[in-house]
Amino acid sequence: MMGRRGWNRASFAGLDLDFWRFWAGQAISTLGSSFSGFALPLLIFQLTGSALNLSISVAVSYVPSIVFGLPVGAWVDRMNRKRVMTTVNLLLGASVASVPLMAASGHLTVWWIYAMQFATATCRVFFSSASFAAIPSLVPKDQLVAANGRIQASYSLMSVIGPLLAGGLAALVPIPSLLVVDAASYLAAAGALLLVHRSFNLAGGRPPVKQSIRRDVVEGLSFIFGHPVLRNISIMMAMVNFVSMTVAGQLVYFAKVQLHATNQQVGLLFSANAVGVLLLSLAAGPLRRHWPFSRVALGLLEIQGFVVIILAQFHIFWAVLPLIALWQGLSVLFTINTTSLRQTLTPNHLLGRVVATSSVLGGAMIPFGSLLGGFAIARTGNVGLVFSVIGALVFLIAIAFSFTALGHAERYLPRDASSRSWGEDALQPARWSERRGEVADAGGVAQDADLTAISTEELDAVRSGLAGMQESAEDIVRLVQQAEEKDSEAQLSLPTLKKLAIQTEDLTYHWNEIVNRLDAGEESASDAAESGVPVEARGRDSR
Repeated sequence: MMGRRGWNRASFAGLDLDFWRFWAGQAISTLGSSFSGFALPLLIFQLTGSALNLSISVAVSYVPSIVFGLPVGAWVDRMNRKRVMTTVNLLLGASVASVPLMAASGHLTVWWIYAMQFATATCRVFFSSASFAAIPSLVPKDQLVAANGRIQASYSLMSVIGPLLAGGLAALVPIPSLLVVDAASYLAAAGALLLVHRSFNLAGGRPPVKQSIRRDVVEGLSFIFGHPVLRNISIMMAMVNFVSMTVAGQLVYFAKVQLHATNQQVGLLFSANAVGVLLLSLAAGPLRRHWPFSRVALGLLEIQGFVVIILAQFHIFWAVLPLIALWQGLSVLFTINTTSLRQTLTPNHLLGRVVATSSVLGGAMIPFGSLLGGFAIARTGNVGLVFSVIGALVFLIAIAFSFTALGHAERYLPRDASSRSWGEDALQPARWSERRGEVADAGGVAQDADLTAISTEELDAVRSGLAGMQESAEDIVRLVQQAEEKDSEAQLSLPTLKKLAIQTEDLTYHWNEIVNRLDAGEESASDAAESGVPVEARGRDSR
């Protein structure tokens, strides 16, 4: 496959073979993890029979991302990401193997399981930061959604097989022994990473600047909170995770108490989860090609909340099975879209920090939500009622965030080679005049390229964007002049360079806003031409 950034190696299904080596190792690891995902909640339920203990298990698993997420994300951006991922896989294998060893010695307690979960969750903070940043190094940006969809779909196949095998083996071996499979899978994943030739530290873009971890953390936070889309995604995910994590964390309790399921049926329930993920994750690419992010992601979240309300009303295992599959599939499809959007909007040198910071912000409320949900179930004795309330809250959160920047996220996407681009000459006055003429001609109103094809609202937005560009450009010129006055060779200091970078990014942002507004006007003009209604008349009507 030929293209930019050296995508010229042998490929399969349009993706580089290094990507498939990466995928193979992680798919094997996912197969093993599905054994642990099945075994650990059952093990805790067998030891305690308590919804509150299950909620503690969920909380313990998310505390490391909150405590260590920010510094780890900054640290990973400084390190060899592939080496970090390989080392972490080996540590994960050793940690998981401790549970069957303790069980065999007769000393396994629920507190040891909590300790193991804390250790593995800490390791996964390192791994997820490096993995999130690695994927854009393995595929071009215009294939990120498809690649993430293939990863999730392939992983889900293993997640279908794993719980079915684990459920069958649970009738033959003690439940702690199932974790041996997971421990071995981490060793296989480490070996697969060693076969990947491409670096996970993408070349190009801004070279890394050595600075303190604290400043790296602040930079990641500033980037997220300074970006309308990333900021709202993080806030929304924090709210959704707070109210909805109880559904995932109490699934075994729901199956055992309300559905009266056997261990084998619990395995089938986990496999149904994976089937839903497998089927719906394949739709990630096609959905994004036909509908905007806001319609896809927020619409999926609304449907997901509605599905939770419905499944909470049933007491029959076979009736709940397809609803569980749909619920989990919608959840992961939403995650694929938000992950791909973050990867698209984030510069490569900030990817580790952004995913770690996003994990901290999005997961900060999970321990509290999980404990509150477990307490509510223990207090009311009605898991179905608690699930119904959760579904309603998720639906309302999706509606609320449709009125934020997430409701029109496409306005903030960069214009690259995968979309219509004007090229580097776009800022030239001649090109600007040409573009104005194109827009005017589209409406049949080429009156000296005066942009009459655009409504007053759009034209005002263009003028505002031009004013912002002019202000940013003047700031850049002023900073350079100040530097020249201080130093005849105009060697800019680091603070000045940072200010220049900020102003340049601001200029680019305003330019993209102008482009989007012009495109909106062009589409309106084109529609008017097809309908026979003069665009000029439409513009007057809108006024």
